[in-house]
Amino acid sequence: MYGYYFLAALGPSVQKHLWWKKHVTQLQISHFVIIIAYMGVLLWSRCEMLISLAIYIAITASVFLYLFTKFYFETYSKSKKVGAGEVKNK
Repeated sequence: MYGYYFLAALGPSVQKHLWWKKHVTQLQISHFVIIIAYMGVLLWSRCEMLISLAIYIAITASVFLYLFTKFYFETYSKSKKVGAGEVKNK
């Protein structure tokens, strides 16, 4: 992810070659789902981890999951809202 951001910051000449932006976002979404599931397993199995820490991590990952999912659907959906109506892209 940070490699993508570095390359994107190099300007338009490099940005046109970054076809894998969508895949980075998908990996991040998967990453947060795995974190939430892992925290659930730790809480369910009563692991010797602070319960408050596991809950904090799960809530934080849930917020990031929501934000990345919202970004994904707003960026990669086939229709974009323009004004009061919707216009289909391509």
